[in-house]
Amino acid sequence: MGEFIAFLSFLGTNIQALSFLVVVVGGVFAWVKFREYVKDKRFTTYHNLIDQLVDDKSHPSGKLMLDRQIAIVFELRSFPKYYKVTQRILEGLKNEETWKTGNPRLVEEVDLTLEYINSNIFCRLFKR
Repeated sequence: MGEFIAFLSFLGTNIQALSFLVVVVGGVFAWVKFREYVKDKRFTTYHNLIDQLVDDKSHPSGKLMLDRQIAIVFELRSFPKYYKVTQRILEGLKNEETWKTGNPRLVEEVDLTLEYINSNIFCRLFKR
């Protein structure tokens, strides 16, 4: 019983510090969960863009509107974590025969995006 009273006394004298600690722990937990959510959302968005760009199944006619493809290629610049794989994907698409003979506007946007990805971070900050 004496230990319980000592514990209650400890809580009473340190209530502000304990409250602050609970708030900090709750804030850190919320921040970690939010970061996980953002990471998952960016992953899903990136893969959906790549899927829309290269998947023929989602477009049975085999044709995705040219402006949509150009916009997708441009938006791939917004994913710096995936620059290396984006570069490999775009270079691979450029080497395919259908893209070589395809629309020059799309090929130009691929070239501009590859140039942007290969530029250093200071150039990227001022190009936007």
